Amino acid sequence: MALTNSQYDAIMRDFDRRRNAHILEATLRKREILNTLPRVREIEDEISLSFKDAALKRIHGDKNASADFEVIRKKLEEEKAQILRQNGYDMDYSAPHFDCPLCNDTGYVGSEKCRCLKSAIISYLYELSRIKDRLLVENFDTLNMDYYSKERQVIKGRTEYENMELIVNASKDFVKKFHTDHKNLFFTGNVGCGKTFLTNCIAKELIEQGVPVVYLPSSEFFAELNKRRLMDGGVNSDTSYIDECELLIIDDLGTELTNERMNSDLFTVLNSRINNSLSTIISTNFSLPSIKERYSERVYSRLYGSFEFYQFFGDDIRKKRKNH
Repeated sequence: MALTNSQYDAIMRDFDRRRNAHILEATLRKREILNTLPRVREIEDEISLSFKDAALKRIHGDKNASADFEVIRKKLEEEKAQILRQNGYDMDYSAPHFDCPLCNDTGYVGSEKCRCLKSAIISYLYELSRIKDRLLVENFDTLNMDYYSKERQVIKGRTEYENMELIVNASKDFVKKFHTDHKNLFFTGNVGCGKTFLTNCIAKELIEQGVPVVYLPSSEFFAELNKRRLMDGGVNSDTSYIDECELLIIDDLGTELTNERMNSDLFTVLNSRINNSLSTIISTNFSLPSIKERYSERVYSRLYGSFEFYQFFGDDIRKKRKNH
């Protein structure tokens, strides 16, 4: 699970806080019981003294020392248990009650990540993506192909349905080979024909695999890059996640107001991510020729040479949903 060191440290600090809090709670419980029930304190002292005495006897050759100590310990533990029950306490009063009994809130079972740590990482990645709630309703399980016509021919002899089926299969293949192929996808088409929905399907699948995914609408993407440029002017903004996340989704490219500086910023990000084998998905309502006119030749060249292009067709699905 490729989190940055700072992201991983933030998760582990939360584990440490929880673990330390439970240990403190156990310490306070024990202190309360020992102060409330003096006989319990005496019993624990007697057990401790008996253990030390047995250890000395073993050193001096008493072969029965351990067995004798167990008899004493068992009798004292039975008395302590009876006192605790009579006063409404459990026997594990001095043991921390950890959230995860498998790893005791350390995050690891031996050298392996515990399932609770894996779950925490995935939850963190959902928050990082910025579209956590949307992914609950927009994913491959809820994808409805009924909105695409099986009769209307749209491109290269394919129907809307066949075209969408091709793009869905390509998207699933993108997920399947994500860690080996490092592809980039460019989705273009009319408003409401499924581009954003499908990027969300991809995002959810990869997040569930522990992949850091960041979704940014185009306007927010460029606003973040503008903050980066102004950092030396006092704006406090950490935009490293744009360069470092394993999958960056830029939605609705072209809806922002563009200028030469923004074109340069876009090229810099795309070029850096491509050179570092980090995947990017771009969706836009603009055609590829329009993108060439809107952005610089360098941007167009990077897109054309490093992205797989898919064109979406069909009517606005959101309108169809309202009519049903």
